[in-house]
Amino acid sequence: MWIIRKVIAYFQPYFFYTKRCGAFKTNIVNLKKLLFLPILFLLISCNQKQKQINTWNNRIAEYKTESELISAKNNADSKNRTQVADTITNWQFYKDSELLFKSNMFDSNRFTAEIKTSENYEYLILNMFYDFNNEIMKRKIDLVYKDKILVTFTDENRSRSPFRIRKQEIDKIISGNVGKEMFINYTDPINKNGMTVGILKFTDE
Repeated sequence: MWIIRKVIAYFQPYFFYTKRCGAFKTNIVNLKKLLFLPILFLLISCNQKQKQINTWNNRIAEYKTESELISAKNNADSKNRTQVADTITNWQFYKDSELLFKSNMFDSNRFTAEIKTSENYEYLILNMFYDFNNEIMKRKIDLVYKDKILVTFTDENRSRSPFRIRKQEIDKIISGNVGKEMFINYTDPINKNGMTVGILKFTDE
């Protein structure tokens, strides 16, 4: 019996140590669990905060881009308005070298060029002048009477170059149109809707 007591006494410190180690390990595990939850919460909060920051950065970038586009458009519009304000489109209508009339876009009067059917000349000439443009472009002149186009003349040249119409082409429309006041409508890429620059009238007198 005393031998058993000796054995128990000998191994008792070991059992006590093992029990304490187990308890310590359990405490460590519980401590890790307790620390894990706040860390997880902080990680989730940081992730949400970063998403919010990214969202605001994207909105700021979009607003900046939109503001730049609006500013560029306003600058372009302002430039166009300035250009129009500083520009007067004007024109002259000739029979060869003889000036028949001249006018401009701000003059509400549309003058009449009267030409006798018996007159000899080589060209009727329209000179358009844009001080901001001298590009090569397609142009046309319509002679219109009571909203009906009687004839159309076309050419392709620089905007400031004379628009020449041969007398032979004019003679084709004189018959049946003597005495009529025909509107001279000019169209090009700058004036896409066309504009009336004057009136052409043939007479027998």
